[in-house]
Amino acid sequence: MDFNSIDFEKIKVLIFDWHRMIDTSDFRSFKERLVSKLNINEAELKDQLERLQVYYYLKGLRQSSKFWDGLKRIYKSSQSIIIEEQERFLTPHVDDQVLEHIILLRERYETALMADLSQDKAQKVRRYSSKQLWQAFDYIFFSGEENVIKRDDIFLKKFFSKCDHKAEECLFIDDNLRTLETVQRKGFKILEYKERDLFLSQLKELIDKPIFAS
Repeated sequence: MDFNSIDFEKIKVLIFDWHRMIDTSDFRSFKERLVSKLNINEAELKDQLERLQVYYYLKGLRQSSKFWDGLKRIYKSSQSIIIEEQERFLTPHVDDQVLEHIILLRERYETALMADLSQDKAQKVRRYSSKQLWQAFDYIFFSGEENVIKRDDIFLKKFFSKCDHKAEECLFIDDNLRTLETVQRKGFKILEYKERDLFLSQLKELIDKPIFAS
C-alpha cells in the first residue's frame, strides 16, 4: 500500500519492525562483512547459512549462539572474527532520530514494536538502557520470547490480547514482503519499509499534519 493512499484518520496503531527500522545494523551488512573478513565467496557463505538454519537462529525461535558456534566449528582459524561479529550482532544499534519521531507520534497513535528476534538477542534488547526505546512503544513483542515468528496467528493473537483494536485499525510497517502479504490477508493495513530517509520523511509528514499541531 502506498503511503499517500493510507487513511491515517482510521489508523489507531502503528506497528514497527526492529531490523533496519529501529536497529541500524541490518542482516545484509552482516553477511557482507563475513564474506570480506573470512575471505570466502558469497555463495559459500550462503550455503553455510542455509545449513545452519540461519533464519531460525538469528530471526526466529532459537538461541543464535548455536548458529555462531556452528560458524566457529567451520572456520576454526577465524574464531576471533566470528566472536567479534557475534557481539556486534547481539548489541543493539538504535536509531535515536527514528525513535524521536515515533515518540512524537504517540500523541496520536498507539505504537508497537514487533520483531523476529532470537531469544538471546531479545534479552539484549530488553536490557538496553536507552530511555527513548521504552518511551517510543506501548507494546513490545519478540518472536524468540513467544516461540513463533511474528506473522504466525499465535503471535498476532498475543498482540491483540494486549491491544484493544481491530486489525484494520493497525498499520503494519515492514521490509519483508512475505510478512506484509500475510498480515494483509489477516486484515492489517500495510506499508513497505524501503530506506531510512524515505521512512523519516514519512514519519515527519505524519507529525506535521494539523492533528499533531501543538
